[in-house]
Parts: sequence; structure tokens; C-alpha cells
Amino acid sequence: MKYSIFAFLFLSCISLSFTEQEKFKLKTGFYFLAEKEREGELIKDVDTEDIFAVDRTEVLTIEDFSSVQIIKKNFKTNPLNIIEVKLTKSGRNKWLNIKKRMSKSGESILFICQDRVYLEKSISGSNEIKESEILILVDPKYQQNIFEIMKSEISDSH
Repeated sequence: MKYSIFAFLFLSCISLSFTEQEKFKLKTGFYFLAEKEREGELIKDVDTEDIFAVDRTEVLTIEDFSSVQIIKKNFKTNPLNIIEVKLTKSGRNKWLNIKKRMSKSGESILFICQDRVYLEKSISGSNEIKESEILILVDPKYQQNIFEIMKSEISDSH
């Protein structure tokens, strides 16, 4: 009886850990919109009732990020805190390909964290990479939470 209870508790803990890991449909990162709604994962915008059909293909996710930090950008009239993501070498290559595709097709990508859309990003101007980083401008009320999630996920993936 004692062993049965121990085995049950052990299996329950393992089951809960798998459930926790599979809680979110998509990894934190960038994704393209699906061409057809039925082909995508339906993901809600964090602030609106908008729902996006997101292509499940990982484009640029947490494994492609080497670090994350919050930086202050001094725009002329309004300094802002922005999440800065440094890319790995493979992440830089992926980002260059993404930017090329976006500049040709006019597509945008979505930034997803914990199955919520926080940002729709498009490309304007040159598609050359500068310094291997991406700036993510999200509503300040979500910024610290997203930063902490990304920081934790980056340390878990490396």
C-alpha cells in the first residue's frame, strides 16, 4: 500500500510537469500569419478582441535569442523603454531571411508570448541586419512580465 501511494504521487508529479510544459501552443517568438484561418493556430491579441490565425511554423523563437534586456531609447520627445533581444548566429541568419521575405512580400510577423499576440511587426527600409538585435516595443504594462518570461526561457533553452 505504501509503495502504491508513493508510485501514484511520483507519476502524478511527472504528469503535472509534462502538462505544465505543454501549456502553451506556441513558443515565445515571431511567427507569420497563416494563409488560411483553418491552417493556423488561433491566437488572441493581448489588448483587443482581435484573433489572428498564426502559422504554426516556428520562424524565430527563444532558441534563436542569446540574451534579452530592457534598454532606454531616447526618441526626440518621448524616451521609451524597449525590450532588446540579441540573436544567436543562426538567429541572425533566420532574421535576415525573414526581413528579405517581408520586404518582398509586404507581410508582417507577430510577436507571441504565452499564446498572446503582443506586437505586429513590419519591415520598412533596408533589410540589412545591424548589430544582430531586435527591438520589441510592447505596451509598458506588459513589458516587465514579457522580459522576465523571455529571460527565464532563454536561460532554460541554453
